[in-house]
Amino acid sequence: MKKLKPFFQYCFLARLYRQSRMAFCLVFAFFVCSIAANLIRLETTPFFVWNMYAQRNADQTSYTIFEVRYNGKPLVYGHSWLQPQQVVANDPLLDYLSFSVDRRPNFWQQYLEGSWMQKHPTFRPALPFLINQKDKYEAFPAWYLRYISAITKEKVDDIRVIRKLVAFNHSGQVGLLALDTVLIIH
Repeated sequence: MKKLKPFFQYCFLARLYRQSRMAFCLVFAFFVCSIAANLIRLETTPFFVWNMYAQRNADQTSYTIFEVRYNGKPLVYGHSWLQPQQVVANDPLLDYLSFSVDRRPNFWQQYLEGSWMQKHPTFRPALPFLINQKDKYEAFPAWYLRYISAITKEKVDDIRVIRKLVAFNHSGQVGLLALDTVLIIH
């Protein structure tokens, strides 16, 4: 038992207990409540939702990818430090295409209106501030043109977004099923 004493002397909870019994009680109560909530499968905080990504993905036979071309050249990133710029270039674009081309709400709006607002109706007045409104979508093409100009450090005259429907064949190669231009910005 003497070998374990130095370990307990330096562990976080023991040091916290010696320094502040109130802080120790709060941390210990949080641990106990978190464990109890998980045992009864109660989602208490977003940090401890273990099944957040546990939904089964539906099997897909085809995939949709988008190619952005500016001044006739493809917008290419690869794996680099520019990935945050790629996210900012792609996520708003997919949201805009969902709204303007496909005429359907984006994933975030579907989640808020379909699931979250059902559980938390008190926050319904805040919904217009959480999702993009029509005026934001109308301002997107001009913003996107400026943004692509800024990240490529070139004057961008036009942007074309090409939607490609692809699938894997039996040998594992990617095959193109369909191709169409879904957006042109001048």
